[in-house]
Amino acid sequence: MNNKYDKAVRIPCRLSDDFFKYWLLFIQPLHSLTPKIIDVAACLLKNRYLLSKSIIDDNILNKFLMGTEMKEKMLNELKITVTSYNVALNKLKKAGFLVDGKIEPKFIPVIKPGAKSFNFLLYFDFQDE
Repeated sequence: MNNKYDKAVRIPCRLSDDFFKYWLLFIQPLHSLTPKIIDVAACLLKNRYLLSKSIIDDNILNKFLMGTEMKEKMLNELKITVTSYNVALNKLKKAGFLVDGKIEPKFIPVIKPGAKSFNFLLYFDFQDE
């Protein structure tokens, strides 16, 4: 079979478990986050995705994601202290992952409702040497 997907690699994962961490690991050259901070960022992305199923307005979604109720939920999920969480958020801000209290859109994978997979295409733009 000779088609454009011959070189495709399938990565089995669960959207609710490890997808967002894999996503951040693949795009690591864009953010340079450490593994511990990637865990927090992946938790933020996962919860943002889950919230987006019922909250359509991005402004409300972002406020709720960064609010107290979600913070407590994520602290339990991550099993970290408030101090560790706040340090991680500061590092995410410094890395440009969080901008003005929301996740920078370029780091949010676009997953269509009901999707059974996510396709990720790498495009290397060679510059003149």
